[in-house]
Amino acid sequence: MHTKAFYLIHVVELTTTLMGVRSMKLLELSWEFYPSLVGGLGTYASEICRQFVKLGTDVTVFTMNRGDFKKREIWQGIDIHRPIIV
Repeated sequence: MHTKAFYLIHVVELTTTLMGVRSMKLLELSWEFYPSLVGGLGTYASEICRQFVKLGTDVTVFTMNRGDFKKREIWQGIDIHRPIIV
């Protein structure tokens, strides 16, 4: 029996400068992400990141690569990393 686990992890860094300017960075680790949308997890992960970018958040995503996707790209303001794991 093969069991597949699905993961979605958000890591947020919120900083405030001496001038009171706040910035937020989001690191997301997701089993699925654009363009590999198999189910609800990938759809949710992609959409939540798009919404954070609209709010001015720097968003970086690490996701799986089946070998046929770019290892790195910027999609709709999201910095996507897809290392090939063997």
